Amino acid sequence: MFTTADPDAPVHLAGSLAAVAVGGADDRYRCDMPARQLAIVIDAADPDALRDFWVAAMRYEPFGSAGVYRSATPPPGEAGPKLVFQRVGDPQTSNKNRLHLDIIVGDEIEAETERLVGLGATRVTGLIDEVGTRWIVLADPEGNEFCLVYDT
Repeated sequence: MFTTADPDAPVHLAGSLAAVAVGGADDRYRCDMPARQLAIVIDAADPDALRDFWVAAMRYEPFGSAGVYRSATPPPGEAGPKLVFQRVGDPQTSNKNRLHLDIIVGDEIEAETERLVGLGATRVTGLIDEVGTRWIVLADPEGNEFCLVYDT
């Protein structure tokens, strides 16, 4: 439940979430529930290979496996979502991803792009400069698009 300092004031949820996303929220908006952990699930034809790619790309560690699932987590003491790779029988299509990852980087955006291409990623776009930030779209070895985003 989102609340404001003034209980009669209207809460504009979309605006408050946008403010949180860009770091501009103030104390008028707070959530009375604890934060939740996040796992991002990615469909894969070869979950072992895709996990290996993302472990190297994110500097994560392999975490475990069970049946058709493989997972990876940040190193001990570091924050970040768990990544879960699930084996699926249907191939990647040309439809737009319904979910993608943004990897936040600094000035090393081009060097990081080259490192990920060396790991098996494909560069999809050049440097995009919009809405006050810059990013490059890449695709992992199975065609799932993700972005390297410049963060100052």
